[in-house]
Amino acid sequence: MRSIPLLFIFVTLLSSGCAKDEPVNADGSSDGGDGTDGGDGGDGSDGSTDGSCSEDADCDPWQICEEGSCEAGDRNNSVEEAQSLLWEDSREGRIMPAGDVDYFSFQADGGEYVRISTTLEDAVIEAGGDTVLILRDESGKVVTSANRFATGTAITGVDAVAFAYLAEAGTYTITVEDDGSYGADPDGVETGFSDYVYTVALQEWSATTFEPDSAASPQYTVDLDTSRVWSTVGALLESDGDVDYIGLEVRGVVGGELLFVDGNQDMEGSDLRSRIRLLDSSGRAYTDKLDVGPSDYALVPFVEPGSYVLEISDIAGTGGDKHWTFLHVISRPDDWNGSEFQQEVEGNDLLSTAEILVQTDGETSSGNLYTFSSVYGRADSTDDEDWFSFNAGYGSNFFGFCLNSASLGGGVSPQVDLYDGSGALVQTWTGSSANPNLYVANETLADGDWFVRVSPTDGTGGGPGDWYAFTLYVAGFEAGSYGCPNG
Repeated sequence: MRSIPLLFIFVTLLSSGCAKDEPVNADGSSDGGDGTDGGDGGDGSDGSTDGSCSEDADCDPWQICEEGSCEAGDRNNSVEEAQSLLWEDSREGRIMPAGDVDYFSFQADGGEYVRISTTLEDAVIEAGGDTVLILRDESGKVVTSANRFATGTAITGVDAVAFAYLAEAGTYTITVEDDGSYGADPDGVETGFSDYVYTVALQEWSATTFEPDSAASPQYTVDLDTSRVWSTVGALLESDGDVDYIGLEVRGVVGGELLFVDGNQDMEGSDLRSRIRLLDSSGRAYTDKLDVGPSDYALVPFVEPGSYVLEISDIAGTGGDKHWTFLHVISRPDDWNGSEFQQEVEGNDLLSTAEILVQTDGETSSGNLYTFSSVYGRADSTDDEDWFSFNAGYGSNFFGFCLNSASLGGGVSPQVDLYDGSGALVQTWTGSSANPNLYVANETLADGDWFVRVSPTDGTGGGPGDWYAFTLYVAGFEAGSYGCPNG
């Protein structure tokens, strides 16, 4: 699952400071901005009608003429009523009344990569507007959908963005509706009002892989030189055994940041089950992740400047005209919640040289106290030991620990040992390939200094992809669950 469980008391703290990212268009430009100019979110009536009519033009823009009376609604509420949309075109629509679903259609020759988006005015967003768009093929089957950016994350300037490959020629249908009518509103509210105006746009996407390509000679390269900006590339594995490659040049200020490789959350119309690896010029893997997009993203902590290649293959080695994907690449100095991660520094191979954890103080709304520490580390060899020290001082202390590696594309199979201040081993936990790799909840600790040792098992360690991420908690109360690293 993409969602990572969080200790409910920590949600407010860890969500603060979350910044929206920006997308890069097929031509390399950034969408930028923070939305179109606002409406007022009110009823939108200009008082120009008395409610009687003979045609729609006699009514306000958010109304239609039905049996001589102006009623809230529009004329594109079914496949048969779908408004036509041209390539590189946009249309304005309105969600009114609540529960309204608008239909648009376009013609495809087959073989196109597409980007479909909706944008909202600031005032509409403030009034509760939040669109979901769904793309269906001629038979009515869903190709993909999006509530936010295709990765499920928020970005600047657009409300929802979907990417897809159209394998077949025919008429495709786009529906736009409120997230409440779709069932995605967290409050379960269907929103619709006269100023709920959106723009839907259709674009053919040109940033794609193409043949012939190889790890040595990828046909498309992403220049990654700006933080917090998405770069999107489409790919199609045309036949069994096909492997596609995307070049990646890490430059400038993004060197040393966290590199995220994500995909569409909704891949319903694709037969591909992806395996994504980031390789350097020597072919060493920095991340190796299955089902990127629907399952989760792949991560490379603190990626260094240089030339890399993203390798895309199918888990089963199959291919065909519906084995497509889109990879969305971004670098950030922090994780999705805006949390800074402490980077493990070597020289911490002994208890006596343990790295001191930065323990960030927190307090729940009910006054319960806790600290948390977030760390990225690397198993530099198969016998590497990384020691960390922390303090417990609440009188009654509860210890929580969650470590991820394989779940985000890392290669470490971890063992974690807990030592007390005298250097005595108290407890040992061994991880697995599950998500998370290792989870510990509500171990009781006495006041004082404590140590954890992270070491690789099962022959892991020594490679550039043998990294791990953990969050360590000390709480003054027994918690329901503890949050895992969120990348």
